Amino acid sequence: MCFSVTAETWATLDPWWETFVETTSVVEVDTDTRHIDDRWFDGVGSLIDQWWNDALEGPSPQFDSLTATLEPQIVANRWETLDPWWETFRHQRQDDAEELAEELRRMETVWAASESIFDTDPLATDWSAHANTRGPMRPGQEENWSQWLALLLRTAPPQFIADAFGVTTADSPTEVRREEYLPAIDPTMPDRYADIILWSDEVDISIEVKTGDDHYRKTPHTAGLLETKHDKQDWQHYLLVRKHELPALKQVFPDRIEETADRPQIIGEHETPQVTLIYWEDISSAIRTCLLDATSPTQHWAASAFAFITLIEQKLLDFTPQPTVERLAEASPVISGATSLAVAAGDVTIQLNYLQSVEQNTNDK
Repeated sequence: MCFSVTAETWATLDPWWETFVETTSVVEVDTDTRHIDDRWFDGVGSLIDQWWNDALEGPSPQFDSLTATLEPQIVANRWETLDPWWETFRHQRQDDAEELAEELRRMETVWAASESIFDTDPLATDWSAHANTRGPMRPGQEENWSQWLALLLRTAPPQFIADAFGVTTADSPTEVRREEYLPAIDPTMPDRYADIILWSDEVDISIEVKTGDDHYRKTPHTAGLLETKHDKQDWQHYLLVRKHELPALKQVFPDRIEETADRPQIIGEHETPQVTLIYWEDISSAIRTCLLDATSPTQHWAASAFAFITLIEQKLLDFTPQPTVERLAEASPVISGATSLAVAAGDVTIQLNYLQSVEQNTNDK
């Protein structure tokens, strides 16, 4: 069935259209898999099914112009079915936003009261806009993350090394290298490059940096070639990933992921050494603790580290910055998809637990 449309029929949808335009309700996501808190969709399936079936019974519009609208009878009495779920969804999101806003305000007081040269939280600034201009680097290029981390490691205070990697050390690194060439011993295997190598008087560390690349299988092989080239007994090998990548790692290394330790490990086999998993949360949390504890060796290191936290938390961990949280915490009948509270696992609790753990670590120092 076909209906003709006129310019006047826009008036029936004007209130909805104005709301849509004002809230920029377009969701922008990257290639990572996003999950939404299950609480927001409890029982919604049956409600949407009923609404959809009702919609199918109505006539289907056909448009032959660039500007058209639906006949009133097509949209009349369709939305009431979803109203109960929408109210639950809206209030739950607002409650979550209020709780997170309160925690971010508390962190502001923690920074203000600390010995740090900074008096505000890294999440106080929103770096989430503009896909290719987020601060001083392109976050889509893994090499940039590796280079910045190596820069910080070269002059890192011992506390950062100890907190981030779970090792005991009282010294800063003596040398840090990037992209060291490691020739293959077996001619059937490829040559490798070590992302970051760190030497100190007490421990030697290699780090494979990942921000989305899922070529995990090469990591143990790279660690083995490194030990062959640099014959030492105290190597610690790390694979730096985002926490939600653990299920993918289990698929790549079935029966080789050991989770009984403080941090999961890839058990070595075929003369490859053991590799410990470390998460980007560990890096940013360790930096936060150093800055709050005023243990930074120089103001230059502190400034670079502070900016790095902002990028890690907003671009890799998907944490919501304070300006967005404050807007979401305000009572409003409109939910904007562009300012979602979706975080790494779709639960604001992850961001809350992270901030609270940083505060607790600082208090324990």
